[in-house]
Amino acid sequence: MNDFMRKSIVLAAIVLLTACSGEFEYNSPYRCFFRFDNKIHLNELMTAALTPYSNVFVKISKKTSGGVNYVVLSTSDGKKSEEVPITTEIENYANYELGANNGIIVGYDTMNGRYVAYDAQCRNCYANVGAYTPNRPLTWTSNSTEVKCDKCGRHYNLNMQGRVSSSEGGERLWEYHAECTDQFGLLTVTRR
Repeated sequence: MNDFMRKSIVLAAIVLLTACSGEFEYNSPYRCFFRFDNKIHLNELMTAALTPYSNVFVKISKKTSGGVNYVVLSTSDGKKSEEVPITTEIENYANYELGANNGIIVGYDTMNGRYVAYDAQCRNCYANVGAYTPNRPLTWTSNSTEVKCDKCGRHYNLNMQGRVSSSEGGERLWEYHAECTDQFGLLTVTRR
């Protein structure tokens, strides 16, 4: 093989590898920081959502009651909800910011083989209201990998990068960067 052919093959390989790097677009304009150590909490709902290929997602919000911070979890089957007290010093020190309106959805995207975190608000309704911030929470459907907006009627597939799966079309959900060691480990969600 001559030198020209060898260089051409190397250049083509570099272009292909760069074009298919698997990098995902973390597209939310809203701040997000969440850290949950399931090694400490051993929470059943979080474990189910963080188990690869389980097709379970969990909606996460925060609240304070009686001076105690809580992480509120609800599963994608809509049947289970739980308030987890945040009692460790490092967790209480963290200033949780959960997207556009105190909510994110976390799970394992079986189509792309990675942990994902989406904003729990309808991006398309936000885009259509102007300067004020509406509350357009997404709700679970009978399909555990899909959420819907009751205001505009759009359905979003959580296993397909949060894309609109109904006929209305529109933008996919806002996405945050999610990292997790495993279902019993540390989950971190940030805006990248």
